[in-house]
Amino acid sequence: MVYEMAQTDRKMMKAEGLNIMYGPQVDVTSDPRWPRTSGTYGERPDVTSDIAEALVKGYQDGDNGLNEGSVVLTIKHFPGDAPSENGFEPHVPIGQWRIYRTPGSMEKYHLPPFQRAFDHKVSSIMPDYSRIATDGRAVPQTYRGEVTSTEEVPSAYSKELITDLARNKMGFDGYVNSDSGITTVQIYGVENLTEPERYAKAISAGTDVIGGNTDPENIVKAVEDGLLPKADLDRASYNRLLSLFRTKRVDNPYLDPDKADQARVDNFDGAKKKAYEANQKAVVLVKNHEKLLPLAKSQKVCIVTFKGVDSGFAQMAQAMGAGLGNTDEDAALRKTLTEAFEKKGYTVVATPEEADVLYLHVWPISNGLVFNQYAMPVIEMGEIVTDERERNKSQKKTGNKVTVVTLKDVEKIKELADAIHARGGKVVGTCVVCNPWLLDKLEPYCDALTIQYTVSTVALNNALNAQVDVISGDFAPTGKLSLTMVSDPAVIAITEQEIDGVVREICAPPNDVPGYDKDQYIDPAILANVKGGSYAYCDADGNYYRSGFGLNY
Repeated sequence: MVYEMAQTDRKMMKAEGLNIMYGPQVDVTSDPRWPRTSGTYGERPDVTSDIAEALVKGYQDGDNGLNEGSVVLTIKHFPGDAPSENGFEPHVPIGQWRIYRTPGSMEKYHLPPFQRAFDHKVSSIMPDYSRIATDGRAVPQTYRGEVTSTEEVPSAYSKELITDLARNKMGFDGYVNSDSGITTVQIYGVENLTEPERYAKAISAGTDVIGGNTDPENIVKAVEDGLLPKADLDRASYNRLLSLFRTKRVDNPYLDPDKADQARVDNFDGAKKKAYEANQKAVVLVKNHEKLLPLAKSQKVCIVTFKGVDSGFAQMAQAMGAGLGNTDEDAALRKTLTEAFEKKGYTVVATPEEADVLYLHVWPISNGLVFNQYAMPVIEMGEIVTDERERNKSQKKTGNKVTVVTLKDVEKIKELADAIHARGGKVVGTCVVCNPWLLDKLEPYCDALTIQYTVSTVALNNALNAQVDVISGDFAPTGKLSLTMVSDPAVIAITEQEIDGVVREICAPPNDVPGYDKDQYIDPAILANVKGGSYAYCDADGNYYRSGFGLNY
C-alpha cells in the first residue's frame, strides 16, 4: 500500500510541476516526549526501513536512482534526530543536544532506515539540526566498528557524519540538502564563526545545498577569502545539478496542462479510495473486554469528546481575552462522529442517561511545540503542573511553575464511565495518539479501546469514519501500534545528577532506545513497582501496549 500511494502521489505531483519533496521523515522514535514523533513511522527500525524502501521506489519511480519520472526525495533527518535530550527539539537552542547513552544505539536503531534508503539510491538527505553530546551524558557511537563522530556541531557541519559515514561507509550517492536556518539560527557549536565561515564549514563537510537561504554573497566571500576551496563548491554544485539533469528538468522544464488534467482524472478517485482504506487499516484495537466489539447496531450511543489545548493557540487566545479551546471545532467533531454512528444504524442520544453505550473520543495534545518550548513535553493526560524553562533558549528552570493542559476535564471520564457501568452499560473509547501517552486516566474505564493516528484536517473525516467502521464490525481491525504506550511516570522520571561537574537531568531509561526495548535499561527496582513490571503499559486485561501490538476480532 505504501508503494502504491507513493506511485500515485508521484504521478500527480509531477503533473503539477512538484518535483522535490522535503521528506519523508524516517527518524526512529526513541524518546516518548519528542515533538516530532507524529511525523515519523514509529519506533520499529525494521518497519521504518520497509516503509523507506517502498517510498523510494514509489516516488523515484524505481530503485535505480533518478529518472525523468522521479520526484526527488529528501529523506530526513540524518543520522536520526529522535535521541533528543528529554524531548526538547533542536529548532531552537533549548533542544540542541542528541544524547546517546547506549553503546551501539545509533547503528542498531537509528541508521537502518537510512541505510535501506541508500541501498535503493535515494536522491537526497537532510541532516538534523541537533548535535551529539560527547561529555559524560553519552558514549561514543560506532558504525561497523568505527566511531561515527566526535565533533559537537549540527550534522550539516559534520564531515564525519556527512562525508565519512553517509557517503564513504554507508554508500549514499545523492546530494545533501540542509534544513533551513543553519547559518543563522541553528548555529550550535559554530556561534563564533562568521557567516562566510559557516557556509565554508558546512559545504566542505559535504553539504551541497544550504536550505532556505538567499545570500550567495556569503559563499562568494568564503571562496574569495580562501575559506572555501573551489573544489568543494564545484562538488556541491555538481551534486545538486545532477538531480536536475537526471530528471530532465533542464532538457524540458515545461508541462502540458492537458496531461496534467488527465493525470488527476486517472488517479484522484483511486487515491481517495486508497486513502480511506489506509485509515481503516490504521485503526488499532488494543482492548476488547469480554468481546464487546463489534458493537451491536441496535444500541443507543452517547458521544462525548475530550480534547487537549494547543499551547500556541491557548497563549494567543488568552492574550486576546478568549477562553481555552475551540467550540466550533469540538462541535464539528461531534457532528462527524454522530453522522458516522447513525449511518451504521445506531441511535445517537444526547445524554449518557439515555445510552446503552458511552463513546469517548479522547484527543490529548502535547505541549511539545517546535518554536514555543517553555517546559519539558508532558505525556500525562490532564492539567499538569510542571517547571517552566527559559523559553526556547535553554533547559534552565526559571523557578516558576506552568500548567500544561494536555486534556481538558479528564476527571469526567471516570465519572461518566462509573455512572454508565452502574446501570449495566458499556464504554467504548478512542484515543488519538500522535506520541506515546500515559493511559491510566482512560483505559481502566473503557470496555473497548481503539487508537487513532490521523489528525490532519484533510483526513480527519476519513479517520473518524474508519474508527466507527471498526467499532461496528464493518471492518475487522488489522492495525498495530507504531509506538509503545508508557506504563507509569516512574519509567520516564527525571533525576538530577552531577556529570563532569555540571548538574544534568537524566531520564530513567536512555533517550536513544525505542520504547519496545527500554526494559533492559531501566532499574529493576523501578519496574518492580510498576503495574505489569514493564516500561510498556499493561491494561486491565493483561495486554501490553508495545509497538507491534494490536487485537482483532
